[in-house]
Amino acid sequence: PNFQANETMSVNPQLLTSTSHLLPSNEIQDAHWLVDNATQFLTFIQNLGPQRTSDLRSLRICPHAVYEKTGLGWFGDRADGYSSGPEWRKLLNKLADEATGLEYVYVFLDCYEEGRHFGAGRDVDFVKALGRLKVSGKMELVGLFAKGWPEYLEEKIGMPVWSKDSESEYDLRRLRGYQKSTEGRIS
Repeated sequence: PNFQANETMSVNPQLLTSTSHLLPSNEIQDAHWLVDNATQFLTFIQNLGPQRTSDLRSLRICPHAVYEKTGLGWFGDRADGYSSGPEWRKLLNKLADEATGLEYVYVFLDCYEEGRHFGAGRDVDFVKALGRLKVSGKMELVGLFAKGWPEYLEEKIGMPVWSKDSESEYDLRRLRGYQKSTEGRIS
């Protein structure tokens, strides 16, 4: 495959099994990788191996709004890679251990409150795993997350990750509503 530099790429199962070993290091480094399915991306980096996983430079991490912290769906069935909390935490921990060249990480946290799905934004173990990432340039936290998470991540990562000045008034109102009853979630 020949990818354009700085192209956002979403990993699909065909790439996982057939071509990940063919990707040159410069194409791994130049791409902005969209990570919206933890299971698929975990398989992808396992196929790359630790040496080539260290070539990752830019990630856009977007867990599904219908995120299941326990990994189980409403009916006790196993959640998929888009929404399984344990899969996301496993992926983030593996990235923390092996993706040592990260320069930019964008994290978008959404939820579906009407369906009583609060997203990854209230999963303490998710943010702790996120805080283990080694990012040399910039991390951006966007969307809905528990109160105190930006400060926690800033302490762990060593740089600011969120600024209310970059949010619209609508987004700030929505965030404040989401953050009710989330104080003290990091310990």
